Amino acid sequence: MNSFYLYEYSYYFEMILSIAVKLDYSTKALERMISYSKYFNGIENDLCTIPPVANEKEIIDYFFPNLNIDPKDYPLLTPSCWVSEAYLRIQGETGYTFEYIFLYIPIMEMYEKFPTYHEMDFTHIISYFYELVIKKSPLEILCERYGYSLKYVSEQTKIPYRTLISLSRRERDIKNTSVTTVLKLAKFLNVRVETLSEYKIIDIL
Repeated sequence: MNSFYLYEYSYYFEMILSIAVKLDYSTKALERMISYSKYFNGIENDLCTIPPVANEKEIIDYFFPNLNIDPKDYPLLTPSCWVSEAYLRIQGETGYTFEYIFLYIPIMEMYEKFPTYHEMDFTHIISYFYELVIKKSPLEILCERYGYSLKYVSEQTKIPYRTLISLSRRERDIKNTSVTTVLKLAKFLNVRVETLSEYKIIDIL
């Protein structure tokens, strides 16, 4: 990872987070916007190896439309600086989408980790992320988030119940599942196919 470009990416990320904190902006909404923004999708694909193509106004207008925000009125917050770099370090190390990373460590939880982890090397928060990934599949997490049982998902998607059980428990590799099944699930659960499939962006470039 290019440390110079990491700094540039981190600056925009921490700016967004600092403004969101001061505005008491919904972190769930912010996670969604980050996961589907052209700018952060570019970060995923670039893996922080080339300069970010954006500017303050463009990014602020996207994330906070019609608010006429001047970044000078929103000083960067120390926790936001750490949180932004933690996410970028995890993404650059793992190649997973930001949406996938947010499933395991939502923004609010990452802020809660700041007191414990901010004086440690970033390898510790990356290791913590991997520990969470090992415990649960994205399908299991998403069903818990929405309060869906696998039987309900099966009824709504017409995907066999036993197939869902094996995918949820990772007894069956979702990467080897039919494209139709994955597309149905991604659409129903409102996530990107790469996120549900646990694809690492670095593996498909």
